[in-house]
This record gives sequence, C-alpha cells and structure tokens, in this order.
Amino acid sequence: MKKNIVKIGLIGFGKTGKAVASVLLQNKNFSLKWVMKRSHTLENRNTAEYLGIDSDETGRIYSSETTPIAELLDSQPVDVIIDFSSGTGIYTYG
Repeated sequence: MKKNIVKIGLIGFGKTGKAVASVLLQNKNFSLKWVMKRSHTLENRNTAEYLGIDSDETGRIYSSETTPIAELLDSQPVDVIIDFSSGTGIYTYG
C-alpha cells in the first residue's frame, strides 16, 4: 500500500515558523514544498539547508514582496497551508 505524503506550504518564518519547518522536514509523512515570508531576505534559499537539517525536501523560501501567493499556489499547489504570519493572513489566500 502506497503512503500518501501530505504536501505543505508554510506562511511565516519567524521563531515558530522555523520550529515547525524543522519538524516537517524531518518527518517522512510530510513534504514541505515552500515557505512564504514577508521580506526578501533568504529568498530562493533551501529551508532544510538554512536550518541545517539533512532532508530530501527543499522547502524553497519565497518572499511575498516578489512572489504573489496566488502565483505560488498555482505553480506549487499544496494540501495544507500552515500560517504563522498574522491574524489577517488568511485574507491573502483564503
């Protein structure tokens, strides 16, 4: 029986977002497809590499300053979005 891997997008890459990304990257049941953060620092970096985690998943980092969320969702759809950005973040993609 083939195991379904849950594809995840993460919005917000502060202290909590980094902790969650770390857990996701180390769990074989999840695939961290991308991270969206507000600023362009770390843009196009590999999340696993940045966090120092040995993982097959890249979790590329994108900036909302240069990549619209709608474009990201169209090009890299996910099963679940985990949002640590702000209380109004859902209005951006919801």
